[in-house]
Amino acid sequence: MKVSPLACLLASVTLIPPAQCDESPRRRVIEQKSALVQRVLGDSPVAQRIAANGSDQARTYLADASDQYRRALALAAAGQLDASETAIDNAMTLIGKARQLAPDRIQLESERR
Repeated sequence: MKVSPLACLLASVTLIPPAQCDESPRRRVIEQKSALVQRVLGDSPVAQRIAANGSDQARTYLADASDQYRRALALAAAGQLDASETAIDNAMTLIGKARQLAPDRIQLESERR
């Protein structure tokens, strides 16, 4: 039995056996990127640091990344893999920009030297 593309994207965090998902290399890449973005946008140290100490721009980047992530899931569910991968890549870029505006302790100490 095949499951929907959205379910496949969430297979890493649900009880859906991965063998039931379409195992095309492209889809696997999107699933892996989506899982990473989901972890970062969730309750990760990066998200906590940005929420607590980041600039308004960093929080905006993180919110925009969340929007792009949701868009990527919807596009994947519709079978639009090119657009889905573009959206997930945009989310990853926005997360990177947000991280730069809310450096961690190690980054701050490195810059002081």
